[in-house]
This record gives sequence, C-alpha cells and structure tokens, in this order.
Amino acid sequence: LQGDIIEPTGTAGSGSAINIEALTDVSFALIPVSVWEDAKREWRDLDRICKSTRMAALARAAGRILRLGQGKATMRVAHALLELNFRLQAIGQSKDGKYHIPMNQRILGEFTGLSSVHVCRTLSRLATAGLVRVREQMEIEILDIGQLAEMAGVDLPTLQCECFAETEHLLPTYPYPAYA
Repeated sequence: LQGDIIEPTGTAGSGSAINIEALTDVSFALIPVSVWEDAKREWRDLDRICKSTRMAALARAAGRILRLGQGKATMRVAHALLELNFRLQAIGQSKDGKYHIPMNQRILGEFTGLSSVHVCRTLSRLATAGLVRVREQMEIEILDIGQLAEMAGVDLPTLQCECFAETEHLLPTYPYPAYA
C-alpha cells in the first residue's frame, strides 16, 4: 500500500527473500543496500521507522500463518477485511469502514488461503449476516465492525496496532515529497 517500506533483501544483503507483486500503479525506488544503510545511520528516525514497519509486517504474517492452519473461511476473510480497512484508513483510503480493495476475489483468496469461489461464498455470508456490504469491483463497507472482529477472533485495538507502524511523528523532513 501507499507509503509501505519493503526491505526484501536476504540476510546476506543480496537477493530477495520475498516476491513482490503490485496490485495497483506504484512508484518505487531501488536503493542499493549500502546507500540504504548509510541513510538509516544518518537519519535515526528512518531506522526506527523501518524497524517498526518490519515488526508490524512480521506480526501480520505470523497471524496470517496461524489463521491458514486453524482459521475457518469466515475468520480469514473477516480478518482480511479488518486488516485492509485499518491499513487503508492509515493512508486516507478508508473512511467509516468504506473502502475499495485493490484486488479481485482470486487475489483476496490468495491472501487468505482460500479459493475465489470460497471467498465469494464467504463474502455473501458476511453480507447476508449484515456485517458487510460488497459492491462491484470490491467496494467494501463494514456495517458491524464489532461483530466482524468477533468473527475474526481479534481485539480491534490490538489488530490496529499490528496492521501498521505508527511512525508519522518520526518521519524526517525532506525538501521533496517522502511518498510518491
């Protein structure tokens, strides 16, 4: 999502430990490891932002792994909808639980470990239960965030902390926009 910092290099500093796929138009910068490490030493806040961002991503990944092994479809989809809501809210792309998911049901299925058919059925069940409204092109509206959180098996404040690193107050001042 907009503003994400991804440090994909492996432990030896070469090669990528992950595969990155953009779901929307993006702007990005490839920064040599040595230049990035120098920048983090020069701007300590940047190093704290990177560590905080990495910890938030690890918390989300660990939770996703547990849900893949133990969670039913409703839990996985409910959690994904809440996670996306909080992350999009942080960048101004969700308001009052209304947002657009920049992915189709197949990609949401990959995100949750479900088939696109199962995602479709689960979204329909959540809509029938009055928890969400789904419109064309994956326009989502969360109607009952408390009940959705209960289905996801999460505490909302904890999930919100895990979804993103609150780092705005740490951002260094640049003469150009920090985010493309």
